[in-house]
Amino acid sequence: MPETFIRNANLADYPAIAAVAVATGQDEEWGGADPAYLDYLMNCGRVVVATSAGSVTGSAPPCSTPAAPSPPPPPPSREASPATWPDGPYSRTGGVPGHER
Repeated sequence: MPETFIRNANLADYPAIAAVAVATGQDEEWGGADPAYLDYLMNCGRVVVATSAGSVTGSAPPCSTPAAPSPPPPPPSREASPATWPDGPYSRTGGVPGHER
């Protein structure tokens, strides 16, 4: 059985990556057979291919791709926690019950 090697992908590997993608049912738009998707992956980071007996037998995208930043969390609700009430943690009018200011 031939040895399998992992190496960085390059532009010359696109046809072989596409052939593997089609053979494994990943031929939709933004799949492994789409040159625009491969360009995107190559620009995001390191794409690798597996080779055996001189042929590409598989590929893997970068471990992580940039994502849009997450939106900031919503501000806490006044009702969410008494500790967030501006007039004190024990009542909405301030102070400990029975010890009003």
